[in-house]
Amino acid sequence: MAPNEKNTKVRIAAVQAELAWNDLQAGVAKTIAIIKEAGEKGANVVGFPEGNSIADNAEFMNEYFLNSLEKESPEMERICAAVREAGVFIVLGYSERYRGSLYIAQSFVDPTGTIVRHRRKIKPTHVERGYWGDGQAESLTAVVPTKFGKVSGLNCWEHTQTLLRYYQYSQDTDIHVALWPLIWDQPTDEWVYHITPEASNRFS
Repeated sequence: MAPNEKNTKVRIAAVQAELAWNDLQAGVAKTIAIIKEAGEKGANVVGFPEGNSIADNAEFMNEYFLNSLEKESPEMERICAAVREAGVFIVLGYSERYRGSLYIAQSFVDPTGTIVRHRRKIKPTHVERGYWGDGQAESLTAVVPTKFGKVSGLNCWEHTQTLLRYYQYSQDTDIHVALWPLIWDQPTDEWVYHITPEASNRFS
């Protein structure tokens, strides 16, 4: 809670829903439906996951690129309108398309439907760098004051970057949204530990 709201209850929703695969319009519609449901069920802050993993995206990257979301777009305007109608605060993880590049992005949208913080993953992890670009300096700031407390967010392996995490701690975050791609099961027993569900949970 924020210091002046210690007796206030905040309900937080962590979204775990399958994507609408390679269909931007269906993905936007599903996001809006989830926002509406979260608002109706009394959620105040809603966190969406990052998206799918690079290993599962590689074979259809052109299609993936064409169905990635632009921050300044009619689709985002529809999402922001849904946030405003639901009266919630969301941290939306998505593959952002911008000027011919992709970014692993997060948009923080307040209950008025305004994007109050937009950031990109500072350094895509290992093979992600073949498709997604680096975040810029403004992406270091990932803590937003809200009436529900200070809300922060990082993308997957940003949780292993110690200085970035401590920078958030120094801003007294109250609610942290840890965004990860889908990693439900290990492909094989030999799969390296640092990209298992257990390791991801411990990083968070």
